Amino acid sequence: MRILLHDYTGHPFQADLSRRLAERGHQVLHASCASFPAPKGRLERCPGDPEGLAFTALELEGDLDKYRFLDRWRLERGYGRRLRELIRRWRPEVALIGNTPLDPLAAAFAECRRLGIPKAFWVQDLYSIAISRYLGPRWGGLGRLVGWRYRRLEGRLARRAEAVIPISEGFLPTLAGWGVARDRIHVQPNWAALEEHPLHSGDNAWAAEQGVAGRRVLLYAGTLGLKHDPGLLATLAAGFAERDEVAVVVVSEGEGADWLRRRATERRLANLKVLPFQPVARVAEMMAAAELLLSSLEPGAGRFSVPSKILAQLCAGRPLLAAIPAENDAARMILEAGAGRVVPPGDHPAWLAAARELLDDPPLRRRLGENARHFAERRFDSHAIAERFETLLAGCLAMRGGAR
Repeated sequence: MRILLHDYTGHPFQADLSRRLAERGHQVLHASCASFPAPKGRLERCPGDPEGLAFTALELEGDLDKYRFLDRWRLERGYGRRLRELIRRWRPEVALIGNTPLDPLAAAFAECRRLGIPKAFWVQDLYSIAISRYLGPRWGGLGRLVGWRYRRLEGRLARRAEAVIPISEGFLPTLAGWGVARDRIHVQPNWAALEEHPLHSGDNAWAAEQGVAGRRVLLYAGTLGLKHDPGLLATLAAGFAERDEVAVVVVSEGEGADWLRRRATERRLANLKVLPFQPVARVAEMMAAAELLLSSLEPGAGRFSVPSKILAQLCAGRPLLAAIPAENDAARMILEAGAGRVVPPGDHPAWLAAARELLDDPPLRRRLGENARHFAERRFDSHAIAERFETLLAGCLAMRGGAR
């Protein structure tokens, strides 16, 4: 098959899927947005990659501020035009599109429909619910109207896809409410590319380069935005301020990272270090330098977001500490794996207490870290996952034009 895989954010495991599909003999073009600030995967050809694999990056027509809705809407509509042009120029036989804001997603689907290209909608987030939650309290009646418009749009796009691939069964009631036929829904949980996460010693070159060699690192790496609580990280730094051997390291960019830099200065938190996103080739070293791997998610975000950073953390052989809703799939995964501790979002005392418990109990940390890696080795078989996607995409091709 001639496959277009579009992943707006450029995350690692989507690039891993493109490689696996190309290894299976397909011609794959992996497209992403170069302008979106996020931890990126290997988005270029590497030695040993199959001949049928290619990468391309599309740009926004300006600087993205995720929290200025009207500017973001304008930029995303322009991005949709570029994505539409790419589809028209490359003419895939089938398109797999995920992690894409709804306006460019609608543009891509319209071009696919015009050209008779079947499409699979890879549902990483329910964007319209996030939009409603964000704009409703801020814009009042207008915000609710915008949210209603996007819920109708996302439902229509899901109904028109030949296949809908949600990452969680928790999305099924919403998809059913939108009228998506059950036989077109194929749940596929996310994964991490184990081959990109070899185990390293904690005393490594990355730790030395960042000035944290020999220190006990509590590491947060990934997006730090509206769905997260950067105050949790400031709480950790303040809570361990008297312990010189402990460093809280945050690897992120954007509003949350900027807020933490200001807070570190205001509160004189010398043990709080904020770094930009790191090259994907250094991520395994970075995680190995940590004694605890951190993640967070706001309570209201639990319905529509599963933090993919936790999947990579499970590969690292380190214990996890997460402040996320108990009903979130990621919380259940951490507990099922026996890989760490989960506390309620916003509960700063419980968060700090759990960090102290883990940091002061080396045998417990070792056991939880081993459990995490063993869980990842059992669950994250990217070759089997690629075979499933191959079957789904072949099914889309077979029912070309069959969606409403």
